[in-house]
Amino acid sequence: MREGDMLIFMSPGGERRSAERLADLLVERNASISVNGDCFSACALYVALGAPRVEVPEGAIVLFHSDTAMWIRAKVDHPDRFSEADRAEIERAHSAQIRILQRQGISPEILSCIARAIGPRYAEMRRTPPAPLGSMSTHDVRLSIPTDFDFVWLSPAVLEHFGARNVDVRWSLNEGGRQSYPSYTGRRIAWVDTVEQCQ
Repeated sequence: MREGDMLIFMSPGGERRSAERLADLLVERNASISVNGDCFSACALYVALGAPRVEVPEGAIVLFHSDTAMWIRAKVDHPDRFSEADRAEIERAHSAQIRILQRQGISPEILSCIARAIGPRYAEMRRTPPAPLGSMSTHDVRLSIPTDFDFVWLSPAVLEHFGARNVDVRWSLNEGGRQSYPSYTGRRIAWVDTVEQCQ
């Protein structure tokens, strides 16, 4: 990646630390991104919100989930379920997420907005073998957290409210696409058009 490059980017998400490193590299190289299709999960939370400039052309979509805000809440609600190493990784990941947001002038409150919109409902917690690389679990703790929605879409007005001025979604997912996208992907999407919906 060279100084000032534009990356054509498509990703369903992935491993958190890799996404953190990519966000840092994009800033270091002053590189921009154009989303070609989907940018979900770690792509949305770290790469899109962390890059200097992101263009989301018509038909492309950026979808968020609660990630570190969810784990912080789980740690507070169920401290006995997490080892010291688990708690340390949750704090590290949350601090990294806040650092990436604040570097772009984005309020970390956007994470709470996403978490409230997605609607976590703690239903089951159990010990499992070590999770595969890139999963939401750390070490041997697995949380099963059914939610009202799989992902959250944030309107330009909501992104602007939280200071995410680096993400240009004016052309994102035209009206026809918005109606058909959930059935096409099988994803339950919360469409957050106003800040009040974050409550």
